Amino acid sequence: MSWPRVSVVIPTRDRPDCLAEAVASVLRQSHPVSEVIVVDDASRDPDATRSAVGDDPRVHLIRNDRSLGGGGTRNLGVASATGDLVAFLDDDDLWHPKKLECQVAALAGSADWQRTLVYCALQVRGRAGEIRLPAQGIGAEEDVGDYLWRRGGWMQTSSLLLPRKLAAEISFRPELAAHQDWDFVIRLAAAGVAFVFLPEPLVIYRDDHAGARISRRPDPQASLEWLESVRSLISPAAYRAFRARRAPLLARDRPLSALTAIGAAVRHGELDPLRAARLLAAFAVAFVSPVAYRALPPMRLRGAQRRVLSSSPQPSSTHLRS
Repeated sequence: MSWPRVSVVIPTRDRPDCLAEAVASVLRQSHPVSEVIVVDDASRDPDATRSAVGDDPRVHLIRNDRSLGGGGTRNLGVASATGDLVAFLDDDDLWHPKKLECQVAALAGSADWQRTLVYCALQVRGRAGEIRLPAQGIGAEEDVGDYLWRRGGWMQTSSLLLPRKLAAEISFRPELAAHQDWDFVIRLAAAGVAFVFLPEPLVIYRDDHAGARISRRPDPQASLEWLESVRSLISPAAYRAFRARRAPLLARDRPLSALTAIGAAVRHGELDPLRAARLLAAFAVAFVSPVAYRALPPMRLRGAQRRVLSSSPQPSSTHLRS
């Protein structure tokens, strides 16, 4: 196989139907993959997982006897990989057929492919419709935290392609239950890695199925503890913006701290008036009724969908199981 050889790492747990579709989307890539490493993170039905990966000789299945979490599971996949490059795919996401071809070409054209990460936009498929995110890529000298939390950027794990040795060098933090992708790219940036963004939505992020993603189980205190662990790697503005975004989750337990976080971000210009108003409204709803607050994210997504769908190019069709 011609250079570069690409290894794909798919962590999975108890989602054999989604996993089968994810693996199929990798095997359909126009740029051939060297190997697909599926790491079963202690699923309750290992036979179902084994059946879902199929019989293609490029697909290798590894099973954890005990759960290592998303970070530890991805690290195990990287350690087992042999390709020049590694790409990640969550078991409930899908790739468009030219995803790797486009990303490999972009990496090959970079100034230093060995210290470069390529990511792409996502086609976010929710129950209320589809949107393309993020709208823009990161700037050449932009702080990753500023991009993620002040400009609404996104570097989701299923969109990442980078040299295998670089992924092994930085690795995921296995102790993190959430923010694993943010943490990974922040530490890559701190190591001097360059980022290349492809605006075409080459990943389908499935937000319309019953399975829950780990990151949807909010633990505001754990989020703030994680933020402190990367504080030295991000700008002060990004630090304040993250705290403000997490404020509604603290509305009932630490209302004064939550309001202070929003106020600090407004005072320093990290939040525009509209964003501040939305956060204050979310804070008020959360303070009155946590149940009502849990309904806010899809409400906000539907508003974004109306704005984005009117201006975004539509990606090519890819089969999805309903």
